[in-house]
Amino acid sequence: MGVSVDRFEPTYQGTPPWDIGRPQPVIVRLAESGQISGSVLDVGCGTGENVLFLAEHGF
Repeated sequence: MGVSVDRFEPTYQGTPPWDIGRPQPVIVRLAESGQISGSVLDVGCGTGENVLFLAEHGF
């Protein structure tokens, strides 16, 4: 029933592929084009660049 640890282990070796050291480009585009409004809830996944960017821009 379980999934082998060996399947996920390589993903977490070194820098994860989603850690690009800056906000994700789609977040920047959506915020700068006004497509994000109101409050934003960060679910706590990732390295924080998205939420820091959004907080700096008033979300």
